[in-house]
Amino acid sequence: MRKLKDYIRGFNNLFNYYLREKPLGLDFSIRDLSLTKDSQHNGYAMTSYKALSNIAKVVNFNGKRIIDIGSGKGNVLFQSIKLGAKKAEGVEFYEKFHSIAKKNFEILKVTGKCKSNQCDATKFKRYNEFDIFFLFNPFQDHLYEKVIDMVVKQCGFKTNERIIICYGRANLKSIRKYKQIKKVYEGLCPHRGNSLNIFSF
Repeated sequence: MRKLKDYIRGFNNLFNYYLREKPLGLDFSIRDLSLTKDSQHNGYAMTSYKALSNIAKVVNFNGKRIIDIGSGKGNVLFQSIKLGAKKAEGVEFYEKFHSIAKKNFEILKVTGKCKSNQCDATKFKRYNEFDIFFLFNPFQDHLYEKVIDMVVKQCGFKTNERIIICYGRANLKSIRKYKQIKKVYEGLCPHRGNSLNIFSF
């Protein structure tokens, strides 16, 4: 059943790309595994609006500031704005995906609300500016832990509630080690079959 859903999703992505995105010069849907030879990178796969809107049933995006860590071509940022977020930024290490994201935002005229930052996620200095942290299997476990540690260090535990969304494979131990971080949801994405774990702190 999972393989059938994967084939259907792949077909839908190709349909979206060639009939909806490419004529406008956009590129969100096409999967890209060209960088998987780098042991730190797990490749790019788009998080669809359907998957994100399902998450929005648990997490209120309205008026929030979201950062996608390992943001790829930027679809989560664009869809988050459609779901009510007031600000959406991404951290993307690779120039290839960062450049595609910037072009997508320029074409869609959302550069005032969506921004891709090309940098090392373990060295990003502005995590404290955001309310929601989205991670879709962006990198290996040791880097995942470094990023979570950086988020916690910058944000602390005495400010407004913040949310961590772990979509797909995740280093959950790196989050559970902090007693102040509480799990608020655990389940599976009905559209992708990916695990979904949501925490608040």
